[in-house]
Amino acid sequence: MSKKIAVMADVARETGLSMATVSKVLNKDRHGTIDISMPTQELVIAASHRIGYRRNALTNWLTKKQTNVVGGILTNMGETSITQLIRHLESELEEKSLSLHLTSADKNRHEGDLVDGFIERIRHFREHRVDGLAIFVGTWHPESLQKVIDETIGVPTVLYGCDFSLRVSYVDIARREGVRDAVEHLYRRGYRPLVFIGGNVLGSASAKVAGFKDGVDKLGISENSQIFLVESWDIERQIYDIDKIVGTLKPGVGVIVDTDIRGALFAEACVRHKFKVGDDIGVLFIANDHFFMEHGVCPMSCMSIQFSEVAKGIANILTEQIAGRLKSPVEKIIKMELRPRRSTSGPLCFK
Repeated sequence: MSKKIAVMADVARETGLSMATVSKVLNKDRHGTIDISMPTQELVIAASHRIGYRRNALTNWLTKKQTNVVGGILTNMGETSITQLIRHLESELEEKSLSLHLTSADKNRHEGDLVDGFIERIRHFREHRVDGLAIFVGTWHPESLQKVIDETIGVPTVLYGCDFSLRVSYVDIARREGVRDAVEHLYRRGYRPLVFIGGNVLGSASAKVAGFKDGVDKLGISENSQIFLVESWDIERQIYDIDKIVGTLKPGVGVIVDTDIRGALFAEACVRHKFKVGDDIGVLFIANDHFFMEHGVCPMSCMSIQFSEVAKGIANILTEQIAGRLKSPVEKIIKMELRPRRSTSGPLCFK
């Protein structure tokens, strides 16, 4: 026998409060400030979670022309960093009685096809009248990204992964500042020269390269510093390129490696070349450090992207837009956090 779906009346019965009070609390995200005490609000929210209450999408559509659905469009759904972000975002949106429906725009790795994929999925979500859109992008040309953003006009939208001026709200990471701090961190520990290993210099990646250049210029060590770009999407090619780079490194060098996957490949290359990180070379990853713990890799240090804060920023902006309280685009920049080297075990653990 199917389980009975909890409705607002069940929450009222559970709390002993009136339907009017319960309705105000459960629809607070639509009304803004309400004249209900915080203890009462907390009582209602706790009861709604306990009995499994979820706002009915059809009822919401008929009464408010809202579906309580946010459409999420992204690429690279299998990447650990994206998985972490999505997990946090789903939780933040659920707290606001919104559900996240995800789809991938991947067709292949050509940018033109990705643009078509994003546009196709935006139109699909618009047909299904989602309340908002969360769009996750990466290393795109501004012109390509603008074509995608043009399709979102009239729908509350938040962009993540690129800070181009596109007249749309976005949440992003302070990448340039983070890499600049990474340069200073390695420099203070006596590592010379410094090396940056990154990917395609477009969009968010360009900010990291700029941050590296800022840092070495400020310290007066730009002449001997190097930037290596591993631009291929093919994993075998990345393994080859990174192994070749590691083969050129000398003891005493400080290395900044951008992103989870390149970091893991770099770690494997260090093992093959018998480098002892921290003794022979200094390494700092620009990444989601949960990835390295899951894979048994212990970087010397990590400039960690705070995905919980990114998710909170996206959810808060979307909620304000959906409620009509934001009339113009806003931006929120999340700082990276320096995580010092920790002790762990595993086949790729740096000693």
